[in-house]
Amino acid sequence: MGSQFDDEQRLLVLRGVFEGYHKGAAEIVFDTNRGWTSQLPLLAQIYPEAKVICCVRDVSEILNSLEAAIQRHPTLYPTLLESEGKHLNTQYSRVAAYMNFNHGMVGFAWAGLREAWFGPYASRLVIVPYDRLVQDPQGTLDRIYKCIDQDSYQHTFDNLFFRQDTYDELLGLPRLHTVRPRVEKSAVPSCLLPDLRSKYAEYQFWNDETAAMCGITVV
Repeated sequence: MGSQFDDEQRLLVLRGVFEGYHKGAAEIVFDTNRGWTSQLPLLAQIYPEAKVICCVRDVSEILNSLEAAIQRHPTLYPTLLESEGKHLNTQYSRVAAYMNFNHGMVGFAWAGLREAWFGPYASRLVIVPYDRLVQDPQGTLDRIYKCIDQDSYQHTFDNLFFRQDTYDELLGLPRLHTVRPRVEKSAVPSCLLPDLRSKYAEYQFWNDETAAMCGITVV
């Protein structure tokens, strides 16, 4: 039936999905889907004023955290250790699956951000460095509020609570999504193999210099 719609009708239908889903919600809506960076051209047409806030962190640290979570529960076999019907029994195979640019939990987000970073809609990106966020959470959030033209709000950073026990048990990784009460950078055992750590430490394309060249805001 696509041939019976013109571009204006398609945009009206797509916008109608958003308006219907968020009916009764506040004027400002935050959606946490990591796929938006790969959909910036569409987002720019549906909501011209929309911004995409991306928290970035050393990729090798992210991979190390995933491996540490798996090694904390050696008697379990997480569902994320299967890819295309195959068991991922070595760290090399697991990391390759994490970093798959099409569907990997890390690689997909990384590839989408890189595409947006060097694309024509890069100015819509608001980049939040992870280390800066955990070192100065209120200051970082104040800068984010300023970027989205909203009044700042005084948050509490030492009394947080979030758990997804049922979901994490289904994944085979208990407490994977449990949020600690205090915002701070915690020590994670070194689990990533040295060659993998060295390889993915070079995946950080984001920095203030290239951001300025692309019109991207780094808070």
